[in-house]
Amino acid sequence: MTIGASITGILIAGVIGGFLNALFTERGLVLPTFQRDQRILRLGFLGNIVIGAVAGGVSCALAGVFRLDLTLPELITAAANALVVAVAGARWLTNESEKKILTVAASKAMASDSNMEKSLRMLAASPQDVLNLAQEGELRKAA
Repeated sequence: MTIGASITGILIAGVIGGFLNALFTERGLVLPTFQRDQRILRLGFLGNIVIGAVAGGVSCALAGVFRLDLTLPELITAAANALVVAVAGARWLTNESEKKILTVAASKAMASDSNMEKSLRMLAASPQDVLNLAQEGELRKAA
């Protein structure tokens, strides 16, 4: 089997993995968008496909799969590996994007006059710090 055929098979498996990740997300197959006011880039299903192909290809390249004497069973195993890595890589990227969206949502929820400073701190905070900031208000109400 040629190296070109190996690479093509692996990239196709990566594309399928990225597509599957996009298909199983909450919103399904959406096109890429950029929300300027919130500085959030949503890659959509096309981004998942590209990330999946790259993640699958890199995974197989690091494993030394791209060689001239690759047999069909080895290619099938490598393609299965690429598919799993593609889904995982695309899922990671999706989670990072959704984490940013949830942080902005929490900040907007806190954006009353009395919580404006806390809201601005949430935008730059880690998810754990956002939770801690939100809980500060709950603790004061309970006391």
